Amino acid sequence: MSLKQVLQYSLVLCGIALSQHLFANQQSEFDGWMKDEIDAYGQYRDAQDKAFTEFLRLQWKEMKVYQGLQRDRAPKPVRMPVVKIPVPAVADKPGKIIGKAPPVTIMRPPLREPVEIIPAVDSIPEPVLSVMPETGKKIDNQSSLKIIFFGHALEFGYDGKSRQSLDRRPDKSSISEYWSGLSKTDYQPLLKQLQDRHVELGLNDWSYIYLVKVLSDKIYGGQQNEKILFSWFVLSKLGYQVRVGYDEQRVYLLAASKHIIYASKYFNFDGDRYYVLQLDNKITMPGNIYTYSGHYPAAAKALDMRLIRPLKTRPELQVRQLEFTFRKEKYSVSVDYDVNTVAFMNTYPQLDIGLYFETPVYKQTSSAILSQLQRLIEGLAEEEAVNLLLRFVQTAFSYQTDQQQFGQENYLFIEETVSYPYSDCEDRSILFAWLVRQLLGLDVVGLDYPGHIATAVNLKTAVKGDAVMYNGKKYIVADPTYINAGLGMSMPAYKKSTPKIIRIR
Repeated sequence: MSLKQVLQYSLVLCGIALSQHLFANQQSEFDGWMKDEIDAYGQYRDAQDKAFTEFLRLQWKEMKVYQGLQRDRAPKPVRMPVVKIPVPAVADKPGKIIGKAPPVTIMRPPLREPVEIIPAVDSIPEPVLSVMPETGKKIDNQSSLKIIFFGHALEFGYDGKSRQSLDRRPDKSSISEYWSGLSKTDYQPLLKQLQDRHVELGLNDWSYIYLVKVLSDKIYGGQQNEKILFSWFVLSKLGYQVRVGYDEQRVYLLAASKHIIYASKYFNFDGDRYYVLQLDNKITMPGNIYTYSGHYPAAAKALDMRLIRPLKTRPELQVRQLEFTFRKEKYSVSVDYDVNTVAFMNTYPQLDIGLYFETPVYKQTSSAILSQLQRLIEGLAEEEAVNLLLRFVQTAFSYQTDQQQFGQENYLFIEETVSYPYSDCEDRSILFAWLVRQLLGLDVVGLDYPGHIATAVNLKTAVKGDAVMYNGKKYIVADPTYINAGLGMSMPAYKKSTPKIIRIR
């Protein structure tokens, strides 16, 4: 090796050594900065919790709890009227009924693809069971648990000291002490795991709250008050605008919501309406309760109850066969639905009907039902295609009111409608509106009568019959509960009524 090469090689080694030294110094400085930041954040968090604990010892007052709002006080018809279908007197050929539209070629908007909700079932990965994340220090009393969350087996690690207990009846002192005790545990890793699940499973606010509820059930078992307090602590730390209230025996979880939650008691505070969340069917609704003003710092997120996309359950598919007759032809439609999706939707509180009209459908259900009905309406004129879909919804499902089937008002999501044995007017209207919009690309509105829900369709062709005007457009009445009724036929009991219009986005 020449002297020049030796010098070059030595310079390279010196450069590498210098770089490593500089990097080591920079890394050391960064690590020191990070430690300072973490310590500062910890001190800030501890100061927040200490201040909130003191606040909870003082700032409580009795609040009047208002009765839950009702969506519609008018009673629904127990039996639906039926339009008698006249028997054709003449047939132009044996076996061919006059009145059945021959296949024709029409100019119609192309079939819209079903809303892309989640990947096909076989492409949904099973979540990796999580353990306590690395936090840079050993955690005393580390515990782990497994829960079943709508088909998924999920594992969580948590600080065993989190299992705090109330040593007496709930009051401001015992609740303050509970918060203080829980705030001194290492709860951050659990929050991180919950946040990871939020992303992996595509949780909306309600399913996120329900996950915390299931976790609380597992940790505390039958300790009802402790379960509520643990959920309150975790949800506050996750940024939700929640609080608790108490009476002589029970603690209640309260949450602000962007949407009205019907049939749930509530109280007003600082311009916000806080609802008593009924996450457990065993809960006894309170009269007046004691609660505090304000909320935990940075916990200011009101619940968004919309289902923008279905929850990613672990699918467990079942099949239902739906049969109907149209123009003397019998048809059968096979519909897949996910038992775990239906189970999740069954946890939902009562919301405004507009949210049900706008909720997308689980892909396995939407693909099955849309593909089969598309084949049935292929080649039909626009009015005839709508009438076929109308007849399908009118007659493929058995009718019962919510009071008869559930003992209370209970609007259904589409997955529930196709899985439950019965449905009523709003459930059928939600399903019919979705089918018409998806298969025909037509605009639909809901019609809200006292005690009844129907729909109306804005067609591109002229159709006679009952109609409503909305935003300068004519919508022809289509009642999915008026058995055998075609487009333009209002149910006799509501023919002279003026409905409220439900806009469907």
